[in-house]
Amino acid sequence: AELGVGRRVQDRLAAEGTVRVVTTGVLSFGGDPGWFGRAWAGLLVGGPEAVLGLDSAGHLHGLIREPPDEITVFVGRRRWPTARPGYRFIRALRAPGHTEPARTGVEATLLDLCAAADEDEVAALLADAVSSRRTTAERLLKALAVRPRHPRRPLIRDMLGEVRRGVHSALEHRFLIAVERPHGLPEA
Repeated sequence: AELGVGRRVQDRLAAEGTVRVVTTGVLSFGGDPGWFGRAWAGLLVGGPEAVLGLDSAGHLHGLIREPPDEITVFVGRRRWPTARPGYRFIRALRAPGHTEPARTGVEATLLDLCAAADEDEVAALLADAVSSRRTTAERLLKALAVRPRHPRRPLIRDMLGEVRRGVHSALEHRFLIAVERPHGLPEA
């Protein structure tokens, strides 16, 4: 529309399949934009401070295998996009990492994901991220220290200590706290 294409032409292009509506206000040329294209559309809707976060950033960082159905976008504090199917806009400022599309860094993404996770999920996320060398326990502890409040702070600190000592999965963590320590077994 800003380039002078009238509404009737836009409708015709959409009907022909030349142009697809990804979400209100964002068009795509050609075939299905897929998850990655939908993620970019969320950033466009979110504005200049927008970054992908939570499961969406986790998927792009390789922390979560399957792309989430709902794309999460942090939009900053001055913007409030209207609700759209398939998107979750969070009004909070997050610093982007140094990758495209813009998303929270690995450490910030992990801390955000851990905030709503149970003990086994926290163990799995942290152990997988450190053992796959996406980050280190030291960088995670430094990122945690910068956040004044985090609902899982004690658990994350304890888990990172166990990861440093060699725990590489949620199963190893569960064995350590449920079998090895209570029964006084030697360290595996």
